[in-house]
Amino acid sequence: MVNVLSYDFLIDFTNYIIIYPIKWYNFLKRIINKVTFYYNIMIIPKNILEKSHHIYKEIISILEKHEIITNIIENGDIIILYLKSKKYNQLFTCWLKFIVLRACIDLFEEVKCKEIFSEDFYIVIGNYKIGFDNNRDYDLIITLNTKTSERFLTYSYNYYNFCEEIKNSQYLQKYLKQV
Repeated sequence: MVNVLSYDFLIDFTNYIIIYPIKWYNFLKRIINKVTFYYNIMIIPKNILEKSHHIYKEIISILEKHEIITNIIENGDIIILYLKSKKYNQLFTCWLKFIVLRACIDLFEEVKCKEIFSEDFYIVIGNYKIGFDNNRDYDLIITLNTKTSERFLTYSYNYYNFCEEIKNSQYLQKYLKQV
């Protein structure tokens, strides 16, 4: 299912994004956009945490619980987070892939996918491919930007509405879980 990360991490990480979409959005905008990433290291200036320290702590606790953060060092005006490997820096840029994978797992019996951190990550349900890059030949393309084509679905920070949109996709209805 999730090749590199555990199912438990997928659930914990996406639960935070699903339950607290405004906090997640603020975390991305206020903190991650100002963080320096170097190999498997995140360098966070302490001054950007003033308004969002509780959000930072909540997200960091999820990453620590799943041993994605291996060490935290506070040094003067910065916090240095050591991640298990370089690929985990991508958690904050490819979070939408995690949300879509979670939705597919929640909705469909059999879900296959490539390694989630790969550049050409896609999800397969039956003969149907869901992807994130509109330059590829996917049956359904997920984006954060509003698109008008039937091939595009926009994630608007509301997981439950998004799941309904996926369920209503005419091509995917035959693969839905029988509950």
